[in-house]
Amino acid sequence: MSFHAITMFVRWAVSADQKTAELLNSLRDLPIATRKIDPRTISIVQDLKYRWSRGTKIERLATLGWIEHDCIMLFCEMLDTLDNLRSQYAEQVRLNGTPPELRDEDLQAYERAIWSENKKIELKKEL
Repeated sequence: MSFHAITMFVRWAVSADQKTAELLNSLRDLPIATRKIDPRTISIVQDLKYRWSRGTKIERLATLGWIEHDCIMLFCEMLDTLDNLRSQYAEQVRLNGTPPELRDEDLQAYERAIWSENKKIELKKEL
């Protein structure tokens, strides 16, 4: 699974419409052992993979190395921090405005940012 999948899960969850936000809240309230086998959780993760794998290039990046079980676990763990993520997202929107839609034209900038971060990690390993 790619780091981009994590980004896409978070972006999707914090920008959800009211109906989806209520569903996420009800899933969050379940114990994690129940949440990870709940048909709604599984359906959400499968639906996101389906949409992203047929979407823009930048969306398709989220499905690289997709392992459904791992993605379900990640999604369930993300729900535990959803209130904090929403709060941080709202603060960033207040400071910086709503982020633009993901466009393939942005892919080069995204790849440059990933390359730069990977380089920083490599440099830290060398020290």
